[in-house]
Amino acid sequence: MKRIRMRVFSMFNWQRVFAVLCRTWWRFPLAMLSILVTTILILLEHNQADYLPDPFMAWARMIAATTAVCFTALGLFAEGRGWSGLRRYVVALLGLGVIALLTTRSESLTAASMLLLLAGGLAISFAPYLLRDHDDASIWYFNYQLITGVLFAGLSALVLCGGVTLILSSIEYLFEIDFSHRVYSNFWLFGWIFFVPTYVLARIPDRFDWPDPGCELPVGVRFIQTYLLIPLSLIFMFVLYAYFVKILLQWELPRGQLGKMISAFGVIGVLTHLTIYPVRDRGGVLLGWFHRHFYHMLLLPLVLLAIAIGIRIAQYGVTEARYVVVLCAIWFGFLIGFSMLKRERFRLIHVPLGLVVLLLFAALAGPWRIDVLSVESQYSRLEHLLQEEKLLIANQYQFPEVQPNFATRKAISSMVEYILSRRGADKLRPWFSDQEAFLKTVKACDDGVCQQQPAAVLLDYMGIDYVSEWQTEVDSGNFIVAHEFNRHDLTGFGVFTGIDVKGYDTMIQLNIYQQDCRQECEPKNISSREDRDPEHFAIRLHKNRLMIVPDSGQRKLSLDLEPVVMRFPGAGEIFLPKEEKEKLTLEYSEDGWQAKLHIETIAGDLQKGKKRIATLSGILLLKGPAQ
Repeated sequence: MKRIRMRVFSMFNWQRVFAVLCRTWWRFPLAMLSILVTTILILLEHNQADYLPDPFMAWARMIAATTAVCFTALGLFAEGRGWSGLRRYVVALLGLGVIALLTTRSESLTAASMLLLLAGGLAISFAPYLLRDHDDASIWYFNYQLITGVLFAGLSALVLCGGVTLILSSIEYLFEIDFSHRVYSNFWLFGWIFFVPTYVLARIPDRFDWPDPGCELPVGVRFIQTYLLIPLSLIFMFVLYAYFVKILLQWELPRGQLGKMISAFGVIGVLTHLTIYPVRDRGGVLLGWFHRHFYHMLLLPLVLLAIAIGIRIAQYGVTEARYVVVLCAIWFGFLIGFSMLKRERFRLIHVPLGLVVLLLFAALAGPWRIDVLSVESQYSRLEHLLQEEKLLIANQYQFPEVQPNFATRKAISSMVEYILSRRGADKLRPWFSDQEAFLKTVKACDDGVCQQQPAAVLLDYMGIDYVSEWQTEVDSGNFIVAHEFNRHDLTGFGVFTGIDVKGYDTMIQLNIYQQDCRQECEPKNISSREDRDPEHFAIRLHKNRLMIVPDSGQRKLSLDLEPVVMRFPGAGEIFLPKEEKEKLTLEYSEDGWQAKLHIETIAGDLQKGKKRIATLSGILLLKGPAQ
């Protein structure tokens, strides 16, 4: 027992950890440097007092993260080829230059940069075996150890960061020391950004050839494969075949989400097919049959996938999601064709290699790049639709005198929203003669000044009512009108931001729903007579009217809100500046009572063109009859 305690507290274990870390740095120096730079950049940005997005920092951070995985793959490729250290550095630095030149400079990760990052990560799985002799058993066992290292790295990071969080929380509670929330988040960022990749690199085996790995999968993994994944895959395959028969019998088009479903199923099936490789001959009849015939069974789902995604692109153009589905379809087709036509030459390395080639094409192929092609496709669709509606003539936008129909407005809203979200506003700029007004509208939303969707702002400038993707023509969605004042900024009696309360003796803050039968309100006395007890009221919304009933039950007031909501046609969000506050102000008098309603927000839904108020918030001022 004494020897155990001495061993636990001795420096030997820490020296061993330090030796492993030094060995990892020596083996992957450029990758480790990239990981360190990525960690520093993220922590620096995270600890800014006032966080402001920096395009250059985002670009540098993405470069560092991408080069980390690419340098790892290049290092493994060099080891597999037996290259010298100098040769490795030359190739790695050339690779860094290519990545820096081809990577899009952006304030956030673009689809192309994410695909490039994914391609680099997948390349690690086969880099040591590229352009050299190898067998499937060796590449499978290498990846088995690699994936095991990733899983243990994640588990270790959870234990480390969770333990540090628990210790800091205990210190805070016991010693009354207040740690900033950034201290906790810094530890978690360090754990996931630096510790996990370093742990994975340390676990990558330096041996690449195993004549007979003799790997037996854990019992739990084999159970999941044999009795869960494979049967469920076969059942889903049967469902797809039955759906294909239904299409033939009813002669109908495939459903819209079918492409994503088949893509997800295909990826899971391919991964399952790869994982069962070492037990393909001794895992049971069903497992062996699945291994031999999976790619044959995938042929019909591939046909369905091609039809489904082709129809969607023809109807709605290219987006990043549809581009990825197309990549999956090409990848599945490559695997099916290779396994059927060149079965004797088909190797495990071809599975990730084919996908990496496609990802690199999608990330780097100039005008065919995923983020470029998708924006161009939506721009072309928008241009064609505006020309059909006579809203774009000779490349100049014509402001409409009459609103287009609902389907057209929804299509225009969707395309404008997509283009703006991908920083494609400059493509629309030549359409407008008033360049200054257009740029001011777009820039306000780019700078975060707008309180609503940028697409809604731009469409308002274009004279078209914005329609969200969830709205339908029968129920045209929600409307909301808001006024820019802070209803919580009360500075004494009779003074409220943007509101004149002179002449009234009661103020009520409203936040009421149509579904409420009653809302008991506690008014604030704003009269100079401080000894006066304000009367209490029950207030409810009913059929676009605000019903106000005093405690006494007499002299009920009914405020008609229809004139307010009718001032704002269409759906979407409208935010009024302070100078237009009178548009959300309603005055009323009856039987000696005077009421003035200052609306902060009024929202509801549209049903066949008629507005139904659902919620209302604001300030109600009242003055009772003379006593």
